[in-house]
Amino acid sequence: QSDSNLLGLENLEELTSQRSTSQNTVRLATKNVISGEDDSTSIRAAITSLLQRSSLGGDQSHLRTSKDEIETDYDERMHNLSLSVVHNALSFMAEEGSLAELIRMHSGWFHDTLIPVLIRDVDGARDRPHDACLAAMCLHCLAPYAQRSIADAGAVEALVEAQSFAADNHASLANMADRAIGALR
Repeated sequence: QSDSNLLGLENLEELTSQRSTSQNTVRLATKNVISGEDDSTSIRAAITSLLQRSSLGGDQSHLRTSKDEIETDYDERMHNLSLSVVHNALSFMAEEGSLAELIRMHSGWFHDTLIPVLIRDVDGARDRPHDACLAAMCLHCLAPYAQRSIADAGAVEALVEAQSFAADNHASLANMADRAIGALR
């Protein structure tokens, strides 16, 4: 089951990427990921679960006391792929000019779910800088459309902290944090 979930998410990442897929396919995949329309709420729900808990089955922390290294690596990979899928979707929608409307239509999901998860991932830059970089990229995409909401949620502080850490440790994160901070100020 784990292998098929990982493969499915890798395929979804490709389907939302303009580098590897036609614009029509990216549009369809992106709408399924973000909007949850046309019976695709299960796709958005899965992405949300992976972003919030790095698990497809919701919070299962009560079922086991610890994870082994393979399970932890799998969960981290699934979380990272989910961030990449969301970034691909946000980038495409911003380019296409439909992101503002989708944020308005699905404001609860963006403001109550996605933005707090992205800020949490930026906060975790010291432990998972690649995830923090992807989260900063997502915040940068969202900034023109939800600047105040993102800033009020504490993103600037988290980005400044991530940028400080990344200055000597992760050039891509340092650069993206700087760009996101600029977009939020």
